Amino acid sequence: GPSLQSLLHSVLPDLRWLTRAAGAPKRRTLMLIDELEELPRGAYSGGIGYFTLHGAADLSVGIRLAVLRPGRRAWMGAGGAVLAGSDPLGEWAEAGVKAGAVTRAWA
Repeated sequence: GPSLQSLLHSVLPDLRWLTRAAGAPKRRTLMLIDELEELPRGAYSGGIGYFTLHGAADLSVGIRLAVLRPGRRAWMGAGGAVLAGSDPLGEWAEAGVKAGAVTRAWA
């Protein structure tokens, strides 16, 4: 029978557009992120989760995470959202607080 991935893609044709925390309009925002950010986000701000064979699921968006690979450097993602009326410096400070939570978990 079809794989879980093929079933998901048939229902949700382009998961990248649906599962990223990026702002609005989403497609244009993701294009700008790809243009402006030096490194790809990888799992950061993407959909993370699992499905069980019994029909349960646990899904989330990775807004604070670390990726550790044997023999390589660790990668961390933490951020915030600048919206109309936001204080950009306050958002930057909040991102630092979020990153601190991840770095303390490594210690």
